[in-house]
Amino acid sequence: METAQSLTAALQSILRQRIAEAHGWLGFDRFMEVALYTPGLGYYARGDAQFGVLPAAGGGGGDFVTAPEISRFFGQALAAQVGQALQVTNTREVWEFGAGSGALAAQLLGVLGPQVERYTIVDLSASLQQRQRETLRAFGDKVRWASSLPARLRAVVLGNEVLDAMPVQLVHRVQGVWHERGVALIGDGRLGWADRPTALRPPLEVPGEHDYLTEVHPRAEGFVRMLADHLEQGAVFLIDYGFSEREYYHVQRSMGTVMCHRGHRMDADPLADVGHKDITAHVNFTGLALAAQDAEAHAGRSPPPEGSFGVLGYTTQARFLMNCGLLQLLEHATVPERVMGDSCGCLYNFTYATDTRSGKRNMFGEVVPGGIGATATGDGMEVMACHVTNCHIPPIEAIEMESPVLYLRREMRCDSGGHGRFRGGVGQVLAYRVLGVEAKLHHTSQKSVSLPQGVFGGLPGDGGRWVINEGLETQRVLPFAIGDIESVAVGDTVTHFTPGGGGYGAPGQRDAAAVARDVLNELVSAQVAAAVYGWTPSS
Repeated sequence: METAQSLTAALQSILRQRIAEAHGWLGFDRFMEVALYTPGLGYYARGDAQFGVLPAAGGGGGDFVTAPEISRFFGQALAAQVGQALQVTNTREVWEFGAGSGALAAQLLGVLGPQVERYTIVDLSASLQQRQRETLRAFGDKVRWASSLPARLRAVVLGNEVLDAMPVQLVHRVQGVWHERGVALIGDGRLGWADRPTALRPPLEVPGEHDYLTEVHPRAEGFVRMLADHLEQGAVFLIDYGFSEREYYHVQRSMGTVMCHRGHRMDADPLADVGHKDITAHVNFTGLALAAQDAEAHAGRSPPPEGSFGVLGYTTQARFLMNCGLLQLLEHATVPERVMGDSCGCLYNFTYATDTRSGKRNMFGEVVPGGIGATATGDGMEVMACHVTNCHIPPIEAIEMESPVLYLRREMRCDSGGHGRFRGGVGQVLAYRVLGVEAKLHHTSQKSVSLPQGVFGGLPGDGGRWVINEGLETQRVLPFAIGDIESVAVGDTVTHFTPGGGGYGAPGQRDAAAVARDVLNELVSAQVAAAVYGWTPSS
């Protein structure tokens, strides 16, 4: 019987062989291909359940979730655009690349009905193909699977979160010199990073001489060129997370976008636990658009609109779905589908202080995340900002370099999420010491008095609070206020406990495996799990 350890050992053996064949250095794109797609061993080629709304104690709850898994309204809204494209291009087929669990296909076929004569799925994973067959059994012979494209294709082509899983090359500027980053064997035979000089460059010049790590995407761009070569009539819709070229290669995005997903948690170390987690990189949408234009020019097609393979549109997923009638679909949704537990509210702080190192007056400001309310389909997101968009949590080191503060804690706040069938997301504990003089704290924290409420029997999330000098004789808990200003002295510690989200459904309906995973991940304490869910260490 094969175990997770034996499968990992087998994949490691293949990687060592590939590294040896490549004379000791394997490009990251080739490493990523082996890690994800080696038959029977790679992440997408094994029998594990990658897709799932909830993490589970035994790992069966999946590693990540995509939009079709969260709500049927994603596919129903997309169907409006796909149906229009089928009509305008006079085609009757849909081809989907990387169909996941088959949820999107089921949603589209359920809406489009006879407008689609054939739905073809291209997926490299045999285990996912089996899962798709089970999901789509009701649609019979209308659905089929293929391993390659026909010479001439007349269809509407879809790819939802497929480009981000295509192997990328890493380029790394070190002391002003560009290198390609690859994988080698180091020390006692472990996998490690190895850079070597290269002529590869990002498509845009990155100003400055600081060290800079990023990705280039020849596989994804090649995929678009392949579609251009084969598509005789139809349209292509590619949905993914990424940036335009100008945003992707911003001077401050110096650590790249490669990320791993396992058990609904992220990490940035693709060399660890190879084969057991997803490896992704954001998409450079400008590069895809230019690849399409280049393919069109190379093919010598007639001018638009008859022979065009250019870009018809580029927008955010939110705008796209709303333009496809998402809000109108929600008007007909049931009440349980439309509501969610309350979220953490508006949270921010600004600390003003004079930096004793430079003598300059400094302002340190942060949009503070908390827990998001649970929904009818899953737990709320942990530690997210719900009242602003287009922002991220900055690294502690970056804040400390620019501001007279020293961070002491930044961690998830155990037991802050509202309990329920689906748990509200947890908030965080944020603590720092003030190093500047003449300091002022300007703070807002909603959901401190009126707690984030649960729905349909879900319990409220825990409220937020600000504490100065927690645990000392000089401790004081700040009264709830919106935009209040407090004086703090040099050496004072500021601790912010942010609210968790409200729960959805009665706690007694929660899956025991989900409770166990919460305890394991220290999102819920063992004591609270026992009191609220009846959990025991053996359950």
